[in-house]
Amino acid sequence: MRPKGVAGAFPNAISFYSVLVSGGVVLCCGGPGTSDPERWLRSNVSLKSLLVNAFEVQGRMIEAPAWTETERYEVIAKVPAGASKGDIAPMVRAMLTERFHMVWHRAQHTMPVYEMRRVAGAPALTPSESASDSFSFNDSGSTREMVAKGISPAGLAGYLSGQMDRPVVDKTGLSGVFDIQVQYPKAEADAESRGYALRAAARDQLGLEFRSRMSAVDVIVIDSIDLVPTPD
Repeated sequence: MRPKGVAGAFPNAISFYSVLVSGGVVLCCGGPGTSDPERWLRSNVSLKSLLVNAFEVQGRMIEAPAWTETERYEVIAKVPAGASKGDIAPMVRAMLTERFHMVWHRAQHTMPVYEMRRVAGAPALTPSESASDSFSFNDSGSTREMVAKGISPAGLAGYLSGQMDRPVVDKTGLSGVFDIQVQYPKAEADAESRGYALRAAARDQLGLEFRSRMSAVDVIVIDSIDLVPTPD
């Protein structure tokens, strides 16, 4: 029997054609949806950042050795023709399993979260006709604008988790994808201050509220992973 999280755990996953892993410095770019769709580059990147790419969760939702946040790598991968953005995560997981001998499992930990819910009587969110999702933050003076297109409530909760001081869990009961736009005062001091401004704006402009709760959430536990990858 294979341990959880090693090769074979994702039987339908596609793989990079080839991967160069080293310690150099180049630009971070490429991949499906860019002008260089068949090359995926990440430079001076921590292994923790690659784990975030691999599992598509916030870094706080990954339990890994401390050195994964400090050691740096360069990854240059050849992407199969026709691959989509959604294919990148399983390809990065496969690369970490093969080259870094990653072993992992999922667990549930109880921690403080924000439950994202609809405010009673609030206007409906705007359904999206976008064929793919996008998410951006734009600054203008003292104001920050958050724009999301073609995003699901669960996807929105995931993005907002990175802007707040604790994970956001979708409890809206909504399905489908939406276009969302919200403006709020910039607060760069810390995640708690940024989150407060964003939560207040989301309630007023989107009809979304965030209730503080203790809840069991899924986390990724890295049981073992090598510091030095296998040779190219």
